[in-house]
Amino acid sequence: MGDNCEVFVRNLPLDLLAPELESVFAEVGPVKKASVIHHKKAPGDGGQTSRGFGFVKFAVAADAEECIRQLHGTKIRGRAISVELTAKKGAAAGAKAIDAKAAAPAPPPAAVKVPVQDTVDAPKPADILAKKMKSKKATQKSSAEDIAANAQPVRE
Repeated sequence: MGDNCEVFVRNLPLDLLAPELESVFAEVGPVKKASVIHHKKAPGDGGQTSRGFGFVKFAVAADAEECIRQLHGTKIRGRAISVELTAKKGAAAGAKAIDAKAAAPAPPPAAVKVPVQDTVDAPKPADILAKKMKSKKATQKSSAEDIAANAQPVRE
């Protein structure tokens, strides 16, 4: 699994604080740092409402791997937690990178270069329409001339 010492923990109780998270994970091995991600401070809120996830950094990578085996799916205050290795910076492995506000949108697709065609020979839609109209008028005119030329006087 590599030398990653940090795990991502989701589905934490919303009132859980970092010291409690650290004490749960310290049973596996020495914890360097434990943090619970909280909502931004709102008026009247001391910023103590958890977003339900956090991170635990171990001193040794083997402890991080062992903690996944031991704690993934266990319950903290009735909530089954999910534990996985964090993705290394710049990598898309393990836990998906989570922005403090929301996941970043996908980058736009790469621009596709379409070769420009020579438009000298290609008629424009307006030219096509004008040609059709001219052709239709010529056909109507020749039909009228044919009728007049072949007309026979009407006998009464």
